[in-house]
Amino acid sequence: MKQELEANSAAGERRVSKRRLTAAEDRARRVAAALAKHPAAAPKGQNEGDDPPPASGRSGKKPKEERVSTTDPDAPLMRMADGAVRPAYNVQVASACGFVVAIEPVQRRNDRGLAPAVVEQVQQRCGKPPDRLLADTGAMTAADIDTLTQAHPSLQVFSPPPARKNASKPESKARYERNRAAEPQCLKEWRARMDSEEGQAVYKRRSNTEHVHARLKNRGFGHMVLRGLAKVRTACLLHAVTHNLMWAISRRAPKPA
Repeated sequence: MKQELEANSAAGERRVSKRRLTAAEDRARRVAAALAKHPAAAPKGQNEGDDPPPASGRSGKKPKEERVSTTDPDAPLMRMADGAVRPAYNVQVASACGFVVAIEPVQRRNDRGLAPAVVEQVQQRCGKPPDRLLADTGAMTAADIDTLTQAHPSLQVFSPPPARKNASKPESKARYERNRAAEPQCLKEWRARMDSEEGQAVYKRRSNTEHVHARLKNRGFGHMVLRGLAKVRTACLLHAVTHNLMWAISRRAPKPA
């Protein structure tokens, strides 16, 4: 180091500058890639001296800007259980008897409208659609149930309907009753099914899939070390295969005396 300092005293500063330039170029590439996938997140150009853009809405608040992760542009920013906002994927998991029969990461922040694709994935892997589908509250929409019934008439959906709002006006109550009367027969059967004691007893089995989620997360499923939707899908499939193998081995193991 002494010889290098005597020969070229600026070599150290050049190395530091080169590392900083490399880091800046890498960040610029990641930002450009993120903006290419999400053009709406690009900052709006504003000339010097121009007035700021007007606020929208009656409250005078500025429109919410779209944010995008430069680490993984495919991952949308989602609010997590701890209240923080981080890049994440919404992974749809379907299980039966403790086995994962379908798994698919999506870029949606909610589950509405995703059930038909999961059912098709189950049919593709298992050779037939499920007889019963137990879904979270709010995961199923009326359109989803209608679509599933038309594609699979023998499929029964078990998902709590959204809570009814207490309408104070007679006009609202009358409109609500008219809408219910005009619903397809499959929706009427679904509501009657969920109002019955048998339907409630069946839906309690929905909690069984939480054991599958817990086992996956205990093996590191809660944090993805890969970037990009395609790579994350591969990681999800590997997690599912690993879980199914370990679950099958545990079912075949002799019970302790």
